[in-house]
Amino acid sequence: MPFTLLTCNILADNYIRREWYPHTPDEWLTPQVRHPALAAQLAASGADILCLQEVEGDVFALLQRELATAGYTGALALKGGNKPDGCATFWRGGLAPESQQRLEYHDAAPDRAASGHIAQITVLRDGAHRLGIASTHLKWDVPGAAPDAQYGLVQIRELVANVAAHAPPCDAWIFCGDFNVTPEAPVIDMLTKAGYLHAHAAHPAAYTAAPNRSPRVIDYLFHSASLASSPLLPAVITGTTPLPGPDHPSDHLLLAARFDWR
Repeated sequence: MPFTLLTCNILADNYIRREWYPHTPDEWLTPQVRHPALAAQLAASGADILCLQEVEGDVFALLQRELATAGYTGALALKGGNKPDGCATFWRGGLAPESQQRLEYHDAAPDRAASGHIAQITVLRDGAHRLGIASTHLKWDVPGAAPDAQYGLVQIRELVANVAAHAPPCDAWIFCGDFNVTPEAPVIDMLTKAGYLHAHAAHPAAYTAAPNRSPRVIDYLFHSASLASSPLLPAVITGTTPLPGPDHPSDHLLLAARFDWR
């Protein structure tokens, strides 16, 4: 049956610095205002699957309580390296969980430490189909870093290899999350060459965040060719849109698509 999947980096409170959000009213940087608004926005989204990044333990507990009333069940996978956040996936309806995997990336190198970043890999049964979902928050790389020195590229290679070796195999895979790169980056080229389709490829101005007041695409939904996708476009933002703010309780927008089995 058709289903809708949504991804969003919900902004960990531990990473908020007031100077980074000059257009945001003070109250929208407080947990008391932001967290209930996040829960309400996600519950109202109508998505069957929610893939969230930068989820802290207390926020996950709140979302579990609030989203349960809308029929969602969820799981949390925390990052390594004593980081305070991780990825959470929620599902509802006729989707039945089969397995959960926390993949901590092996991205250390002689000249750098491991990042602690992860992928949360969830397998759901959708009728006769087994659906694999890989939700991740790739580490940001310094602009101009050589491709083979980029954390993000090392991480996405490991994730694609993990998915390819997954047993039992899934009938389709969706890769989603905050990839911390723009569409011309090697990370995106790698996923495309691996045969995955970018759900929002026809909409290059479907901006998902505005770091340094510059709207850009850094969140993605990629999927196997065994799924057909209909992208749902995020709201239009500019460099002065309050993120977070009354309309968007995170500094990333919700990104969603409708999927159906071919």
